[in-house]
Amino acid sequence: MFIARPKPKANEHILSYLIRLSGLNGYKNPIQVLRCSGVLIANNRLPTTSLLLGKTDLRPLATLCTLSPREFQKMTVQSSQDGTLRFNSLEFPAQSVGLNRPKFCPQCFIELGYQPVHHLFLATTHCTKHSTVLLDCLPDTNTRLTWATPYLARKLEWIAKSEYTPSNPDPQEQEVSNAIHQLITNEPSTLGIEGLPEVTLFDFLLLLHFFVKFHHRMIANSALRLKTNSNKDLIPIFSIAFNYLKDWPHGYYSLLQHFESSPMSRRGKEGIRHCFRDLYDDLYTGSFYISNAYSFLRYWFENYLKDKYSSSSFSSSISRTTLQIHKSAQYLSKKTSMQLLQCSSSRINVYVRQELLKEHFLTRGLHAVFLREEILELKENLAHYLSLSEAASALQISNYQARQVFSADVIQHIIKPDDLNRDWLIDAEEINNWISHLQQLACKRFPKGYKKATFKQLQLRGESITMTIKKMLQREHLFTFTPEKSQPLNLYQFTIGVDSFFQPEGYLSPYQAAHQLGVSINAIYDFLQRGFLKYECHNTGRTARPIKLIPTSSLSVFTTTYALKHQIPRHLMNKYRLISGPKINSGIINLYSPKAICP
Repeated sequence: MFIARPKPKANEHILSYLIRLSGLNGYKNPIQVLRCSGVLIANNRLPTTSLLLGKTDLRPLATLCTLSPREFQKMTVQSSQDGTLRFNSLEFPAQSVGLNRPKFCPQCFIELGYQPVHHLFLATTHCTKHSTVLLDCLPDTNTRLTWATPYLARKLEWIAKSEYTPSNPDPQEQEVSNAIHQLITNEPSTLGIEGLPEVTLFDFLLLLHFFVKFHHRMIANSALRLKTNSNKDLIPIFSIAFNYLKDWPHGYYSLLQHFESSPMSRRGKEGIRHCFRDLYDDLYTGSFYISNAYSFLRYWFENYLKDKYSSSSFSSSISRTTLQIHKSAQYLSKKTSMQLLQCSSSRINVYVRQELLKEHFLTRGLHAVFLREEILELKENLAHYLSLSEAASALQISNYQARQVFSADVIQHIIKPDDLNRDWLIDAEEINNWISHLQQLACKRFPKGYKKATFKQLQLRGESITMTIKKMLQREHLFTFTPEKSQPLNLYQFTIGVDSFFQPEGYLSPYQAAHQLGVSINAIYDFLQRGFLKYECHNTGRTARPIKLIPTSSLSVFTTTYALKHQIPRHLMNKYRLISGPKINSGIINLYSPKAICP
């Protein structure tokens, strides 16, 4: 448990909390905090993305901080498949966040006690409250700041209290940060973009990153690794992108005119894709093509094509209807389907053979295409489909045992190995329904005379896991259910009961024979060994090997032919002769027979 256990502040993200926690407790950095609290990390690097998105298990840390996992969850960022991130009431694209080079305002860190979440945005280069450039390196040594910088909170406090005075920023360079602050705080916006009067934070960041990307493509003809740039390098980059919005739509048109004169593609000689290939694809098939920002960009792009595009091929072979069809294409190529499903071409072929996907041929001789809605439906289903190893892990059994279970159709499968496919695919919902069905068949407790047995113990007796499960489903095995919340699909939640007294009719176990004769079980085995009692070996299922059982007829012959000392009255002892015992043949106990029948 930590000495200082601070409560999370409103709108504080998890990385800022870890820095504050390490500073208050004298730890070197958040890595040391995580290791000391028992949180597993893969290497010597802080998993910033995993922490921010809530993918790291912080329950040991939450326990030491006397916080609930829900309070930790509130400090993380929620992500969706379309690349949208959400933190409390803020919604922003994933590409707008930069974690490689954290930026801080020392004054804000001291006054607020944490780093505001909008300082994670690449476009936020200034602190609007103190009108200073955000620091991403130490001013005295120019050492780059990271989330694992030793004693970062102490250094920020020292910078805030020292005589260090940051340079006054250019008001024009601070415009982007001011606009972001206005959108976050719902202050009256001064953007004034024609055709987009009410812009949201999400759309504004998308527009900025769109122009950052394609302006750099215009001047360098290459991609820009934005997240590796220092904060000082980001200031002019986003200022230029903001100028495109201020000079709307003339700045946008100038960008398009450049690509018309210097086409993006080297193939062909004219046409829309020849000139605007990557920009065109980003607008109509990119990750955020359904957003308001991209709809706005498409509208003005199509206006440019209509009014200013000079390529002759547009007017003759491409119409605005074609652009609309491209944006909402009903059919997808195999390559696009592979990208959406994040799988290989051979995997697509497997889905087609298993009838999870259907090929469509729009024109004879063309390659097969797929319906967009079928691809999206399959993608949604694949999210809860499991491979063989994943299903085995969920059931807590080996891959070999899982293969036995699925091969016997005890649990329904989606895909089964065949001559052309070697993979399994199992629906997690089917496993869950199967576990629920077994739970309904379970009894509350075992009857008297039953003992517990594991799947492994039954396997040692010659009963495979498939046979055991089938007997459970047919109620030939009694079993109980003990739920495990952490592993709801664990097969070992079920405990099998075995009848410990089960044996064929007309036979007694050595223990039962000893109880009837009033002797120890060792004496019974001695009688069996010397031939006074007869036995037969039977496989009762109680153990892996057959056990010795005594016929009741043999016990009846024994009681009429022989006598034990405690069965003979004292005045009749002279009529019996000792035939077995410690003094005669090292027997366990004395055994007598009447003298009249002795040979």
